[in-house]
Amino acid sequence: MPFGFLKRGRSSADGRPGEAAAGPPASGRRGIPFHGLTEEWRLIGRMEIEGRLSDALNRREAIPITDVSWAPADGSAEPTPAPGLERIDPFDLIVVFAGEGSLPPLSEAERAAHRLHKVSYDVALEVPPFRVVGTVYLFPGS
Repeated sequence: MPFGFLKRGRSSADGRPGEAAAGPPASGRRGIPFHGLTEEWRLIGRMEIEGRLSDALNRREAIPITDVSWAPADGSAEPTPAPGLERIDPFDLIVVFAGEGSLPPLSEAERAAHRLHKVSYDVALEVPPFRVVGTVYLFPGS
């Protein structure tokens, strides 16, 4: 791993930045596949979280990650395994892409409420140095 990859990360026992002992995931956690972008790196792996991904990122606590590969953010190289990277500080992430699997299981009442028609909106997000363009589907009134 490059020196200083996660500058704001916690130090491990041997003093390397951005790493800490992860240990086994706590009960109730689930592995959510994700793609994340930092200022210089693209990460691909699984976040071991409880509940919603957005809640885990907003808690601003280090998140255990597994099966991590990384590559330069500019796409100049293919992802390579990063076995020593076991936790990520949400402050280091600029953008996180996750699929439908990032949502926790819904109760029958929640599932019925989500059957409403969603409205599509074109969006462009400026998250320097990146620009994310796409479509978001929101419930009426969101």
